[in-house]
Amino acid sequence: MSVCMPPKSMTISTTSTESSTPISTPTLLPGTGMSIPSPYMLSGRKKSSSFSDLGDYDECSDIGTPEKPGMFKPPPIHEEMMDTAFRLNDPTQDRASLIDSGITFLAGEVLKLRVDNVAYIVFYKPDASTGVIPNTGGDSSPSFNPMVSTDVSPPSPVDLASSIMTYDSSSGMTAPPKSFGAMGAAGHKVLTTDCFQRYSSTRGGTLGRGLFRASTHVGSALVKGTSTLISQTYEGGARGGVFGFAKGLGLGVWGFGSHTVKGAFRSVGHMTNVVGEMVLGMDPHFSLDGMLILTNYRLVWTSTAGDMLNIPLASVVNMETAVTASHVLLLECKNLLRPKFAFADDSVAASVIDASLALYTSGSYSFSNVHFEAIRSGACLEDVDGQEASSVDLYDPIVDYTRLGLVDDTDESLWQLVDNFEYRLFPTYPHTFVVPSGLTHDDLVELSAYRSAARVPAVVWRHPHTKATLCRCAQPRAGLSGFASEADKKIVRLLTTGSTFYFFDARSQMAAAGNVAHGKGTEDVRNYPNTELRHCDIVNIHGVRSSYVALAQVCQPNAHGTPVNPDALSRTLWLQHLSSIMFTASSVSQLLCGGESVMVHCSDGWDRTSQVAGLLEVMLDPYYRTLRGFLELMDKEWCSFGHMFRWRGGAGDSPNAQELEEQSPVFVQWLDAMWQLWRQVPWAFEFSDELLTTVYSHVYSGLFGTFQYNSEREKRAKEVHAPTRSLWRYLLSRQHEFVNVQYNARQSLALRGRPLPVLALESDLMLWDAHIACADPICRKYT
Repeated sequence: MSVCMPPKSMTISTTSTESSTPISTPTLLPGTGMSIPSPYMLSGRKKSSSFSDLGDYDECSDIGTPEKPGMFKPPPIHEEMMDTAFRLNDPTQDRASLIDSGITFLAGEVLKLRVDNVAYIVFYKPDASTGVIPNTGGDSSPSFNPMVSTDVSPPSPVDLASSIMTYDSSSGMTAPPKSFGAMGAAGHKVLTTDCFQRYSSTRGGTLGRGLFRASTHVGSALVKGTSTLISQTYEGGARGGVFGFAKGLGLGVWGFGSHTVKGAFRSVGHMTNVVGEMVLGMDPHFSLDGMLILTNYRLVWTSTAGDMLNIPLASVVNMETAVTASHVLLLECKNLLRPKFAFADDSVAASVIDASLALYTSGSYSFSNVHFEAIRSGACLEDVDGQEASSVDLYDPIVDYTRLGLVDDTDESLWQLVDNFEYRLFPTYPHTFVVPSGLTHDDLVELSAYRSAARVPAVVWRHPHTKATLCRCAQPRAGLSGFASEADKKIVRLLTTGSTFYFFDARSQMAAAGNVAHGKGTEDVRNYPNTELRHCDIVNIHGVRSSYVALAQVCQPNAHGTPVNPDALSRTLWLQHLSSIMFTASSVSQLLCGGESVMVHCSDGWDRTSQVAGLLEVMLDPYYRTLRGFLELMDKEWCSFGHMFRWRGGAGDSPNAQELEEQSPVFVQWLDAMWQLWRQVPWAFEFSDELLTTVYSHVYSGLFGTFQYNSEREKRAKEVHAPTRSLWRYLLSRQHEFVNVQYNARQSLALRGRPLPVLALESDLMLWDAHIACADPICRKYT
């Protein structure tokens, strides 16, 4: 396995396996080893090898000098660095040169771009009493507060020599030294103010340019906003009549406003024309100097202090430069990570974006296919099991249904297996599933037309003692009349085991009623004797996405080094949504233990339905609390029963070009609910919570094919031509890494068929530390 280390000279090199022609950048002569000066050097742009102040940005030119009246060129922040050569290196030599940096290349991974002297923007811990970095340099001047009047002079850099080492008395260990090189502090100094802001007066000569930019940005924003308004309103009216017109009009107005505000914001940034000014809050920053490499799989940043940050390209939803500091690269990931990198030159930041997006020029791109082919060709040095290196199903429905008592060879069996190997009648269902034996083929055809997306009631679990069953499906096509098909009434009768059969609609009553206008809705219990309907009020994919975005903001590193604020966490509604899922699962488990059968569904039966069914099966079945059983459960309830992983995770889509409307971290939310359950009764689980964290880390990694498909049918069709590696097999082969020392097998098995003692109130839940680790993999080390 290859490992890589950076050379000490500043270089940016591009390599490619597709051809000998390197990836194009603004400063390379294609096909040669020659270099040319950066266009920003030709225009007088400053260069820097240090980033203690990252505000060195302005569109200056040679004519913008004090020698030429009427023009303004800001005073230099850094020393000029005239050596701006970009070098083309041999790929083999480049990989070998990275050995000592600790970067391990995966099978099929190819180095595309390398940039030395890249700053990762970090926060520095201020003094607890004053809210600013303590003045340890002996300066008696008062502390500078950016929230107070700006008429005072900017603060002097502070010498941090006396505060480099920290000591943790609880562990008896000395924390890693915060070297000046690691912090990117030029001259052993760190500024106490916002490192993006430059405190210098704005000359009147720049105001005209700012006003011109303002009118340009606002004008273009108005045009774009008006276009959005018209197109959204037209499309809504064409597709959905009056209701669609109203919806389209609302979306159009929102788009008009957002584009206009964005344009106005850009214009304000240019009108003020403060060099490098950027709205990032009022927290003081510092940065870690390091190296950034781009491969065909990920972005890797390493620091001189040994920090490392891996960002799979599949996890990046947005990649752009800062509005008023275009040498700063901002990434927004599908998980909670929001990293920021500063380069010596804005053209380099643009090159990183171009090289990243170049992987998607031919359409959808997945490294998992490249990775598997490399393993199959013998390019992987580690031992890889043959079954692990393919997306072979871990879950075997026949074995699972036999264990649950749903499959036997007697003529008196109450259950039958549906042959769905061709996926014609039920395209989003597994190739085999269980229904009551009293149903005929005609009944199944009728059910497929009555239930949304042909997702008919399928039995997924049977209580070992009461024989009550859990089945899952999609919403009925009841419409305004509340129509119920005869086949649907029949299957409910066949599934009833107790005095009452329960429908659990995961949606709120209002949300279910909203689907009636589209010819769908929920069950009318008047059509089903001895039944009861319960609405669970679990939030939909849009609510989950909004809550997760809010959680990302709460979990971001801060200058104070403080934990997540409880009030801010509560406002995200994340724990409240978890509580509703856990409470629903607990309620269903109680009914099953009481001998009452339950049908669970949401709108289409592949989001909230999977959450509830998967969670309550873990609560009631000790087999699903073993490592293998839990992996089989995820394969069963999420992959085989057709959770839309490709849509929900944007798998294969390019950054900056993804359809966010269908994306939602529904599976991540379920993993969090699972962790809440594990935290309360760890002795009941064979595996440690590290297993949940590992699965979480690969939801958006793009390394495995497990989370790339919308259904079992889609996976089998695509795996024939582009096979991938299975996450389930990978984890199973490393189960020794996830041993739970607290596991009590005898006590867990004694609860077979009895629900685990779970507390589901919001006050009983807490923030999963995996979210913090994901949002802030480096910064809290330095706070």
